[in-house]
Amino acid sequence: MVYYGEVAPTAYENVPGHFLPTPPLPDRWWDDVDWIILKDHEPTAYEMLFDFYINMIVPNPKCTMVSSRFPPRSILIETWHPERGLEVNRFMISPGGIREGAPEPGSGVEVDTIFRIDYYDLANILLGNKRPTDPVADNARINELYGGPCLRGNLTALIDFKDIIMLAHGKRWKTECDDDLGKEVRAMMWPDGHP
Repeated sequence: MVYYGEVAPTAYENVPGHFLPTPPLPDRWWDDVDWIILKDHEPTAYEMLFDFYINMIVPNPKCTMVSSRFPPRSILIETWHPERGLEVNRFMISPGGIREGAPEPGSGVEVDTIFRIDYYDLANILLGNKRPTDPVADNARINELYGGPCLRGNLTALIDFKDIIMLAHGKRWKTECDDDLGKEVRAMMWPDGHP
């Protein structure tokens, strides 16, 4: 949970039952992914997020232009891997960056959103197979009660995350775009830069 800009110590439910398992990807799925650098093992959530950020977001001018419109955003991503267990990372959109682990309570590091998701759901999002908002929107209340992907905090931060990932892949799920960059039009209640 987030209290006054700090992550409150949570009792992470370090059991797989809290995360609905997603079917794993094929064996050695990462071998065919150009933006994943290390090929000797399945990447950790941190390695996957870091490689995506460095090799897909940073070199993409559209991502840079769009993310410059957003206020500072920090998303705490909690993933459950069937063998490694809980992995916690912070993904910063504006300014950009990846950090391993949760911020220390009392550090003053602000987290806008906590995004809890199965490792293979996160992998599918970064591979461009699904939008970050899809697993959460499928049935948010059931997800939270029974262990599916859930979101706590600022929904707009997750929408910002979705926009950056879509732009990094050059994908459009809608035809209506708000500018020549190809970013989807948002509802008026979630404009760019909304706190």
